[in-house]
Amino acid sequence: MAIFQESSLQDPSAVFFLVASTALLSYLAYTKICLELTRRAFKRQHGCQPLTAKQSGRGPFGLRDMYQLITAKKENRLLELYHQRHAEIGSTYVTAGTVFTNDPINIKCALATRFEDWCVPA
Repeated sequence: MAIFQESSLQDPSAVFFLVASTALLSYLAYTKICLELTRRAFKRQHGCQPLTAKQSGRGPFGLRDMYQLITAKKENRLLELYHQRHAEIGSTYVTAGTVFTNDPINIKCALATRFEDWCVPA
């Protein structure tokens, strides 16, 4: 003889939260993978080379950089700070997703290919 019991229903809000968070994480992972694949294809198509110089010693979360930037801005010496960083790091480097370069060839190539994609401050 077998005895079957009806299982109790789970809390609907917990199930909804689990489904929603799984969907969100899946979407974020999908978009990240698609972005990376698009960037790889672009690099291959245009013959982009990886950056040779990377910035190190920025402190936790880039706080040292932020402090230096704020101090330099208050003292009206941002140009000197960027010149110093280029001398220490190299002609082209990336910080927080922003590309900094003082190489005229890099600037010319960036502005010549799809100019509308670049944000050039006035």
